[in-house]
Amino acid sequence: MLLLHDGRAVDALDRLAPEPGEVRRWVTWMWLHWYVALRAEATVLAGAPGARDRLAEARKLTSGNPIAGAIVDRAEALLDGDGAGLLAASAAFDTAGCRYQAARTLVLAGGEHAARGAAALHDLGVSRS
Repeated sequence: MLLLHDGRAVDALDRLAPEPGEVRRWVTWMWLHWYVALRAEATVLAGAPGARDRLAEARKLTSGNPIAGAIVDRAEALLDGDGAGLLAASAAFDTAGCRYQAARTLVLAGGEHAARGAAALHDLGVSRS
């Protein structure tokens, strides 16, 4: 997550290289949801091949987890260039009380939303360097 926050998607993707089935020994249940969601997002942000397949896999594995599902929604919106989808993901994070993820999503949405997201990250004490 820190690597993605710092704009180091390729490094994050390298860290998330193992297939979900390979990490079940040390990543279980809810953490697996986060793993596959962040893996899908890293794939999209790195511009790596197979993003659509990873999104589909993550969507199945995160079913029922609203936060991990919102990460997958955000990644899909980024892949599709869907600004409205990014704002919807930010709202889902906000509803779930995930202020960091809501703010980061606004930054990723760009434009006027990015400034609002950057201010929220600053208020949280996690401004991008």
